[in-house]
Amino acid sequence: MANRLYKEVQSLDSEVKVLYGAVTFGASGAVSAVSANGFTVTKPAGTGLYTVTLDDKYGALLGVDATIFNAGTAANSSVQLSSDFASGNTFQFQFLTAGVAANALTGQKLYVTIHLRNSALARKGGG
Repeated sequence: MANRLYKEVQSLDSEVKVLYGAVTFGASGAVSAVSANGFTVTKPAGTGLYTVTLDDKYGALLGVDATIFNAGTAANSSVQLSSDFASGNTFQFQFLTAGVAANALTGQKLYVTIHLRNSALARKGGG
């Protein structure tokens, strides 16, 4: 489990951790900059596909919020998770335009908030 100095988060679940950052994209959808603590983003093969690698392993991925910022470019319409939590520290997301996979556009930014559970204990109420 991650062993860092975290600030308190109010939640009905225990050991909830929140990571956040911004990813800037360049030509051909390449990742040009990542401003984040606790994770990196890379572009593997595949249209519009990006891999998020967390610096630490976590017990569960609780949720991801992603907001696209378009700096004067034509807008991609959405971002979806394209793989679930793998090996406790990676998952993938994909940009879509009109429901079809598309690379991020030059100058686009993606603001990301990742909610994680830093415990292997069973959750209260199941799940």
